[in-house]
Amino acid sequence: MQPSFLSGVAVAAINEKEINHSINSDQPLKNFLGTAYTTCLMSCVAECGKWVTENCPPDTKVTYFFEQGHRHEGEASRFLRGANNHPILRDRYHIGGYGFYGKRDVRLLQTADLLAWEWHKWNNERLNNQKRPMRKSLVSLLEKPHRYFFFNKNNIGLQAMHLRSYGFAHEK
Repeated sequence: MQPSFLSGVAVAAINEKEINHSINSDQPLKNFLGTAYTTCLMSCVAECGKWVTENCPPDTKVTYFFEQGHRHEGEASRFLRGANNHPILRDRYHIGGYGFYGKRDVRLLQTADLLAWEWHKWNNERLNNQKRPMRKSLVSLLEKPHRYFFFNKNNIGLQAMHLRSYGFAHEK
């Protein structure tokens, strides 16, 4: 079976300050999720793993590439290391490897940046009630299937509940 490939996963943490405030106001949640950045990364890995489970042979492995240099890269790396060392999450996310790289080393990271920028711009316009149609560049990026989701102060705890359900404990 030749799967149709997932082109991307877009996470729209509508307001990073709001998400970080919600996480920081709940110490157990903060201890578990860390920051909005790591929470979004966790969700991207979970969505990719879900897509692979639904569309690929069971032994399919994914190598995850993330752009290096974010101030919370160390925290996100600890999450990935913990998930890779946790047999249930490693299998659920189909982890074959992961790393943080520069855009010059992994050119496809530029595509991810473009998707993230276009998606964020479109969502901001929708939130501000601007009625113009979706930009053609985003329409083109979305010709292939994508998964997307939103975090806000009301649903941020769902990510923690998902991971806790597997007995996962985030490393400090």
